[in-house]
Amino acid sequence: MPAKNVKELVTHAKANPGKVTYATSGAGGSPHLAAELLSMLAGIKMVHVPYKGGAPAMTDLLGGHVDISFSNPTSVMPHIATGKIRGFATTGEKRFSGLSDLPTMIEEGYRDFNLSAWYGVVAPVGTPPAIVQRLNTEIVKILKNPEVQALLLKQGLEAAPSTPAEMTAEIKADIEKYAKLLKAAGIAAQ
Repeated sequence: MPAKNVKELVTHAKANPGKVTYATSGAGGSPHLAAELLSMLAGIKMVHVPYKGGAPAMTDLLGGHVDISFSNPTSVMPHIATGKIRGFATTGEKRFSGLSDLPTMIEEGYRDFNLSAWYGVVAPVGTPPAIVQRLNTEIVKILKNPEVQALLLKQGLEAAPSTPAEMTAEIKADIEKYAKLLKAAGIAAQ
């Protein structure tokens, strides 16, 4: 891949329509959606190469069998650090502290590009509110612990504690956002 940044990638993809390949950990996941979003926003056509997980996708990226990959920080951080792969940008709203030298896609000029995977703790419907609140309080305490934050960062994760109401709103917003993106990209359930 001759590109050294997002702008060069888009220029290269426009000059070589349908020839730039991108590896993902599987069809319909956030890496696939990120590549499709870039394709739509930049007006480019790339070829999706889905793998059965992130490890085989990364192996083929490192081996030069595919051109690019949208991958999670855990997979790419060691390879960026050793210079085996080049990071172009992150896909979240703000820079990821574990790769703070990389701009966001928003900083690269794609203002509507905000896709990030996150983890949360959920409980069955009907769980008493007092139990939900207690769980939230204890989990937030753990996530604010500097040792826990450092351990998560080494694994490519940033602690971002929230309230149950904030998480519920995030889930609803993501369902709407991803449903629109799936429809626009023509990605169907498999």
